[in-house]
Amino acid sequence: MLKIKMTDGKIMRLNLGCGKDHKEGYINIDKISVPGVDMAYDLEKLPYPFKNNSVDEIYVSHILEHLDLPVKDFLEEAKRILKTGGIIKLRVPIGLNAMSIFHKKHFGVFNFSATDTSDLEQIELWKGWRVDSLKLGYLKCGKTWFINRFVEKLINKRTDIYEHSFLRYLFPANELIVKITKI
Repeated sequence: MLKIKMTDGKIMRLNLGCGKDHKEGYINIDKISVPGVDMAYDLEKLPYPFKNNSVDEIYVSHILEHLDLPVKDFLEEAKRILKTGGIIKLRVPIGLNAMSIFHKKHFGVFNFSATDTSDLEQIELWKGWRVDSLKLGYLKCGKTWFINRFVEKLINKRTDIYEHSFLRYLFPANELIVKITKI
């Protein structure tokens, strides 16, 4: 195991597959060592170099779909290194848009309703986890960024209406934002 310094002496937070999105207070990990990356590590190699029950939080944004690692294996490894009560914040592609076609490998794992987690809780993959929140995300760039910010807030207040109406075709989400806790 590598010796890893805690981010603030007490709490260990990991930003896995950080790329250029370096987060303050996190250990920023990516495959290639570039400025801002605290640790170069191939996330497809298990086990990760962290002790059992040593991590408080894991942040993963749009990286799972790029790994040649089954989501099940990633979640099992995350469960190993997270403390009880530790959380994972996941952002994964989803929705009725062109990008979904390119992410079929992992898309099915996260292809559940943002309003109904009953199916999710039945999946073996999610045993040992509590789903804290599911939200739909929209692009925050391009010509329609200001509309997307408004739509995201509105849609996430009433995802039940959104998911069962024409709105999901008119305003397709591009990501699912999931917060889960190890129980």
